[in-house]
Amino acid sequence: MLFGTVSTITLAFAIATPANSTSGNNCALPGNPSGVTCTVSGGLQISSGQSFTNSGTANNPNFEIFVSSGTFNNEGTVNNSAAFSFAGGTFINTGTFNHLAGNFSLAPGNVSSAGTFNNASTIIFRNSTFVNTGIFNNSGSLAVGISMIGPASGTFLNSGTFSNTGAIGDGSGGPFNFENQAGGTFNAGGTIIVNGFVNAGTVVVAGNGGAITTQALTGNYVQTPTGKISVRADWTGNSGAGTADKLTITGTAELAGTVVVNPLNFPTTCGLTKQFTVLTADGGITNNGISIANTAAVNYALLFTPASVTSVEVADR
Repeated sequence: MLFGTVSTITLAFAIATPANSTSGNNCALPGNPSGVTCTVSGGLQISSGQSFTNSGTANNPNFEIFVSSGTFNNEGTVNNSAAFSFAGGTFINTGTFNHLAGNFSLAPGNVSSAGTFNNASTIIFRNSTFVNTGIFNNSGSLAVGISMIGPASGTFLNSGTFSNTGAIGDGSGGPFNFENQAGGTFNAGGTIIVNGFVNAGTVVVAGNGGAITTQALTGNYVQTPTGKISVRADWTGNSGAGTADKLTITGTAELAGTVVVNPLNFPTTCGLTKQFTVLTADGGITNNGISIANTAAVNYALLFTPASVTSVEVADR
């Protein structure tokens, strides 16, 4: 039996927000999915047993991100312009992490980047180690802070590509050590103040290109048998002294491995001999078997003086 005419049927749906998404585009635990942009609002704390994984884009313009024995995992893009405090746990970057402003503070823990890390501000080490196997661009500063339990230190391990136009160490905190490991490339530039610099990979003295460069390194330098130091030598002019990229070290230098010379303005005249100063060390040099490879066009020799490697003699073209 019909009691009237039904002309419209209206359906109403209430869609719940999934537990693993960002509510109202606010970055929240346990993460931000791919294709989504979230913004940190009111801060983000990741405690023991908790994790945050960003697979999209996470922006932090104003608030602190605090990791306390939890895990921060970035697979997407993070744009951080505020404090990032790592008090232990795990930090993993396989995406792109842009640290634009504020302090990125590191306590002991597992901190690694296999993606791209761009530092334009300050990273403070407190008895902590940063492991880079990807691309690290530093236009800001890496510094050692003050630890509440005593003197602090910092260590950077690079087996990827590290490019510096900023400051490594500032001498005001505790000792800072940099290890350019086998397979790693260190493009020098900016300011380098370290307790020790160990090179088992390749150091490019003029890492930012441009004119022939003199790069200062405050501290001690050790080059292992797998290490290479790469310089450019300008052949402009006749026989005699020439100009080349040069690494000047305030401490000691222990040298093994190889010097790699890349010629500029190479001459067409045979039989020229030139000398290029490529490295000096105020504290003296220990020759642990460093060598220089000949090419089809040039025979090289390394010459030492009591305090420094003063020249590379190029002869018998």
